[in-house]
Amino acid sequence: MRIDVAFTPAEAGPAHVAIVVDVMRATSTIAQALDSGYRRVLCCGEIDDAKALGEKLGDDAVVGGEREAVQIAGFDLGASPRDYLEPRAETAILTTTNGTRTTLAAAANAEHVLLGSLLNLDAVAAAAREPGEDITVVCAGYQGAFAVDDAYCAGRIVSLLDGERTDAATARPGSRTTCAGAPRRTRCQLSRALRGWSGPLPKSRAKGYLLQSERRSERESGRRRHSTRHRAFAQVAKRSSNSFASTTAVEQ
Repeated sequence: MRIDVAFTPAEAGPAHVAIVVDVMRATSTIAQALDSGYRRVLCCGEIDDAKALGEKLGDDAVVGGEREAVQIAGFDLGASPRDYLEPRAETAILTTTNGTRTTLAAAANAEHVLLGSLLNLDAVAAAAREPGEDITVVCAGYQGAFAVDDAYCAGRIVSLLDGERTDAATARPGSRTTCAGAPRRTRCQLSRALRGWSGPLPKSRAKGYLLQSERRSERESGRRRHSTRHRAFAQVAKRSSNSFASTTAVEQ
C-alpha cells in the first residue's frame, strides 16, 4: 500500500483512496454535522449550485457556506463547526472556498473519497486502511496554495497508516511542507482560528501543539516586557546617578 500527500489540490493525481483535508473548514464542519445528527452533507462547488439544490430539497435541507470565511448572504448557516451543533434538517448542503471544491475534484479522480480532520483522525485512518490500496491525502489548502493547518492534519493521518510512504508523506520538520517549518505568525494564526471550536479537538495532541505556540508567544511577549522594564530602570538609574553627581559637585 502506497501512501502519498498532495499539499495542494493541483498536486493530487488519480488514487484508489483519497482523503480530503480542509481543517478550516469543510471537513471539520462535515464531521461535526454528521456527529450532531445530520443524516448527510451534500457538497457543492459553487454558490448557485447550493442554492438550486436547496430549493429542490426544500424544508428537508439547510444550506450553509462561506466565501473568504464570511457566511454567504441568504444562506441558513455559515461553514463553522459551531453552526452545526444541533441538526436543523436531515440534510445539510455545504459550499466553501476550498474544501467542497477539492472534495468534488477528488471524487473525479478516486474510487473512494474520505473526509479527514482533527476531529475524526482514528475513524478516517481505519476507513482508509480497509480497501488495502494506495492512499493519497489531499490538502485543500487556501485558494490553491499550501496551508499549514491542512499539512499538519495530513501528517497526523499519515502517522496512523502503515505502508510505503512517498517523499511527500515523509517530509521532515523544517521543510516548507511541515507544520514545524511554518512561520511563527502562521502557527499563531492557526491557534487563534481553532480556539473555541466545538468537538473533541482539545483531547487531541493538536491542543498541545497549539498551546506550545501560545506559550512561545507569551514567553516572547514576557521577554519584550522584561527588556522594556530593564531599559526603563537603566534610564532612571542613570538619571539618579547624574543627579547625585551634580548634587555632590554643588556641595563641594
